[in-house]
Amino acid sequence: MYVSFVLSCLLGFSAYSLLNRLNSLEFVDVWLDKETQKITLKRCFYDTSFKKQTLKELERVYFQLKEIINVQINKRSLNTNDIRNVRELEEKQQEIKRFMLDVLEDAYWKELANMPEDQRHLDDWDFF
Repeated sequence: MYVSFVLSCLLGFSAYSLLNRLNSLEFVDVWLDKETQKITLKRCFYDTSFKKQTLKELERVYFQLKEIINVQINKRSLNTNDIRNVRELEEKQQEIKRFMLDVLEDAYWKELANMPEDQRHLDDWDFF
C-alpha cells in the first residue's frame, strides 16, 4: 500500500495508472494463451478450489477490461487508433468471457471424452 502510494506520487497518477493497465493487459494475454487455457481447464476439472479461485480471477480481469474500455470510450476525442484499441479490448473481453464459461462448464471433460481409453486412464488424477 505504502509502496504504491509512493510510486503514484513519484510517477504521477496517470503514468502509474497507464503502467498498471499495461501490466494487466499483458496478464490478459497470458490468460488467453491456448496452452495456459488447456492446463487451467484440466486443473479446474480436477480441483474445485482452484476452479473457484480461477473464476474469481477471470471475473476480476473481465471487469478490469470493462473499466479500461469505458475509460477509452468516454474520452472526449477518439481517433482511429483509439477505436481500434477499444475493439481489440472488447475482443479480449469476449474471449475471457468464453474462457470463464469453459471453466464453469468443465469443458475439459470434452477432451477426456475424445481421448482413447488407455490415455484417459493415464490422465485420471485419482490414481496418483
